[in-house]
Amino acid sequence: MMQKIERLVTLTVVMALLLLPGCKQGGLSTLFHPKAKRTETAQTSPASSSSTMTTTRSVPLTCNDRSLRTKDFDAKNPAWDKVWAACPASFVAGYNNVIQLMNKGETTQAAKMAREAADMHPDFAPLQELAQRLNDPYGYVGSLTDAKLKRWLSAKSRHEFTLKPPKKATPPSLPRLVKGEFEKRADFEARVTQAKQERAKVLRKIENDYENEVKAFNNAVSRHNKAVEQERRERMAAIAKMRIQYLEEALSEVFGDPLLVNPVYESESEMFYARLISSNGLLSEKVTVSVPLSQGKDFKQRVRSVKPIIPYEFKNGKLVRGVPKMVLGNRTYSALFTDETFNPVVMTAMADVQIDTGKQISTMKVSGLDMGTVLKEDDAYFGDALATQDDPRLAALKQKQAETNRQLREAKRERTIEAEIKRQQEELVAMGGTAGKDYEGLKEKRQWDFSPAKGSHDKTVVVIIGNRSYQKGIPLVHYAYNDAKAMRKFFLSGLGVPQQNVLYFEDATKGEMEGLFKRTLPNRVERGKSDVFVYFSGHGMPVDTKAMLLPTDARPDTADITGYSRDTMLMQLAALDAASVTVILDACFSGTTKGDEPLSVGKPVYKKPGVVSVPQNTVLISASRSNQISRMDEKSGMSLMTLYLLEGLSGKADGDGNKTVSVQEIRTYLEKEVSRVARIKFDMDQTPEVLGPANRALIVY
Repeated sequence: MMQKIERLVTLTVVMALLLLPGCKQGGLSTLFHPKAKRTETAQTSPASSSSTMTTTRSVPLTCNDRSLRTKDFDAKNPAWDKVWAACPASFVAGYNNVIQLMNKGETTQAAKMAREAADMHPDFAPLQELAQRLNDPYGYVGSLTDAKLKRWLSAKSRHEFTLKPPKKATPPSLPRLVKGEFEKRADFEARVTQAKQERAKVLRKIENDYENEVKAFNNAVSRHNKAVEQERRERMAAIAKMRIQYLEEALSEVFGDPLLVNPVYESESEMFYARLISSNGLLSEKVTVSVPLSQGKDFKQRVRSVKPIIPYEFKNGKLVRGVPKMVLGNRTYSALFTDETFNPVVMTAMADVQIDTGKQISTMKVSGLDMGTVLKEDDAYFGDALATQDDPRLAALKQKQAETNRQLREAKRERTIEAEIKRQQEELVAMGGTAGKDYEGLKEKRQWDFSPAKGSHDKTVVVIIGNRSYQKGIPLVHYAYNDAKAMRKFFLSGLGVPQQNVLYFEDATKGEMEGLFKRTLPNRVERGKSDVFVYFSGHGMPVDTKAMLLPTDARPDTADITGYSRDTMLMQLAALDAASVTVILDACFSGTTKGDEPLSVGKPVYKKPGVVSVPQNTVLISASRSNQISRMDEKSGMSLMTLYLLEGLSGKADGDGNKTVSVQEIRTYLEKEVSRVARIKFDMDQTPEVLGPANRALIVY
């Protein structure tokens, strides 16, 4: 728990220091302008109606920085208590002041301060969450468990239907059957008979092939539907198990490890009077432990080895705490809370969450030809050819009219089939795709087989984001899923990163990306020990001189708000204090898609993004220069840069043959290969940029 808090401090210190450097000139009041809220109604915890905040007091909107000195803003140990006292209008200072108190073990004071700061800044969600965590920890456990369960229940199905509806082949044109000037009647009649037989054979083959394709499609639909239903049943059956699992995780995150301290033995009753606390101080309650007199001395001497067990269970939708036990070695001792303060916590998950286990889709009907009518029409055609064989001009005219009529009938039948295909496409659209060519990229074309790297990567943490399906009318990034899946395979089977250390996202929203870089990732990284890799495939665009990555719910015309700043992300990663950071961005910042389509109507003129400042010990690999388009390779079903990045990391970039691929070697390889292919295939330049320590080894075989 303390490590997680320290990581939060690192992130928020950077955030605050970005806001505070101008205080000497204009004072803090010029930098912090929260909305004035003189009074606020009580805030209610989502987990328990009995958990409430007190009414807020007036918030001073000016800051007195006269008592602050430069050392108070020391990046390693800022004096947040002084900053908060001087500027209570700063929610950043209030948040960090609480965290600093928690780090010092002053939990009671931290809880009081969190409540006060939360009252002043009711719109700042992290403070509200922190206040609930400290003042109503069990309510927060309930909320956290609910949130985890909801995410699991609403997770995307693992079943993806990517097969396209079959389309029937178009029958060939009617054969031209005009008797030649030097052709005998018998030979012409034989030619007509042969043409009639061949045409009937072709038509039957078209019908049979189409019928078989529809049958195969419907079989695939049936298998998909069965798999979807089975997944739904499995997920429903696992709800109770997953709820317990998430409860255990939430208890561990909120309370840390329980400890038994200050035991005092009462020999007459053969009972210890002690206190049960959590490692972070949020739990502190009196308990009694029944221990026989003969074991009392040993129990007290080994009290640090005692493992408290506090059971929890669900009854009628509420979290209920059971009777504690104390385990020492192979012995278990009964215990009781003597000042019970726990109230059952209402659990709300399942009340408003729908399980997404994929979409059921319907089978396709066979829109076959009426072979009797078609053959009858053909008989008339071939009969006319024989009847007019002595008048070649009339024969040619009749055959031209017959072919026109055939095309009209075929077009009508084609519209019927197209309507059926459109219905199927609409069902597939509901599963995340769009019609026509937009199904491209839902199936991997290139299968990778990576050789395992040397060395241990147990502490490596990887973030992979593949943003393919955008909202707000933004074109698809067809191969983003394939890019992300290939990179995941590289990190798992090539680099040997543990699966639990790979954070994989498809179609990440702005909220998911913020939660990832602000909370999830900091909680996974060990300072000075973890190597961090971040990979992103999707859209990017410039806003003024800033490069923005686009979450799937972003809007190009408001990308400064709905996008995710590349520079902000780099700053957040630098704050992790990891052993190394490697960022790979397969996105262009030219204002267009990877296919040169404008991201917004009218293709406005964009300013070129400014030169990026790469933090120390960070490698940044970008797919192209700021004014270039990052292309996709249709043959491999991947983005061009990601394709050659994986080729290079697989050994092709190892220029000196020392079984190591360095940053300089991957730079040389990408600049050469991606530029070469882009000029050949697209007649355009694409030159990847690789910034950072040239001698760093990316992979060793």
